[in-house]
Amino acid sequence: MIRSSILAIAFALLGVAWAPLPFAQVGQPTAEQTAEPYSDAELQSFAEAALEVKRIKAGYASKLQAAASAEEQQNLKEAASQEMKRAVEERGISVDKYQEILANALTNPELAQRINKYFEGTRV
Repeated sequence: MIRSSILAIAFALLGVAWAPLPFAQVGQPTAEQTAEPYSDAELQSFAEAALEVKRIKAGYASKLQAAASAEEQQNLKEAASQEMKRAVEERGISVDKYQEILANALTNPELAQRINKYFEGTRV
């Protein structure tokens, strides 16, 4: 159940074709990444950032569908990418750290459970 919550959020955040490259390329975590414990502050920041990225994505979805041209769509995609990047960084973590935590949460049930607690308590 908890892992499915993380997966649902991950797919919501990453499952769009127009996602910025840093958000679209979540690979398999390395041994170094999976061994790294995350602080409560990092996980709280991750949860806040993930919810904000999801909100931004939802806000741009209708704009993209209504775009009159490919150029307008591209401009909207770039604006969304910048806004998502800024949202992550404003929460005190880098895009790389955000990706790392997300990738690890998808393969580590204990980490997913810890993050889920923050999702439940976080309102952006």
